[in-house]
Amino acid sequence: MRARLETLGTDSAIQRVRGSALRGWERLVYDKPLRAGFREEDARDLATTVISTLEGAEVTAQVHRSEEPLRAAGRQLARLVDGTAPDPGTGRRLIAAVRGDVCSGRGGRIGHASGRRRIP
Repeated sequence: MRARLETLGTDSAIQRVRGSALRGWERLVYDKPLRAGFREEDARDLATTVISTLEGAEVTAQVHRSEEPLRAAGRQLARLVDGTAPDPGTGRRLIAAVRGDVCSGRGGRIGHASGRRRIP
């Protein structure tokens, strides 16, 4: 982890590509709750939470060679969104929409400059 943190802020081609992909995904995830009626600040915080949770779940899924960490993260994110959403039932629809955009490639590849894997 320390080696990764020490490379933050470096201006390498890989860092630029990853930054661009992450910004695209942040916009995608931010726009969905915003259109669902969330306040701007809440949509931004939710986007950060969704991305961070799925990134952690992706690493865990690779270590365990199982999709279950991703599925569990999705279920819990849907509950989180439902608990804070302006309308009931928004969580599952929002997470499904974000997942669909990411899997179709509209959100870019997630977290990996190599593009080895997309979220299933």
